[in-house]
Amino acid sequence: MRKFLMAALGGTAAGIVLTTQVAAPLLAQEAGKPSTVYEQLDLFGDIFERIRSAICRGRGRRKS
Repeated sequence: MRKFLMAALGGTAAGIVLTTQVAAPLLAQEAGKPSTVYEQLDLFGDIFERIRSAICRGRGRRKS
């Protein structure tokens, strides 16, 4: 039981250290890039249009 408790505490500590060392720098990089809602909506619209056109072309081939 004692070994299990020590392993759990060690795993938790390792997880916290790893998270702060890996996730924090990634979040800091994202914070440095200003992105407006309109830019994100424009990107979503572009991706949606590509998917929609690919699906429509795929359906046209099946009917022929």
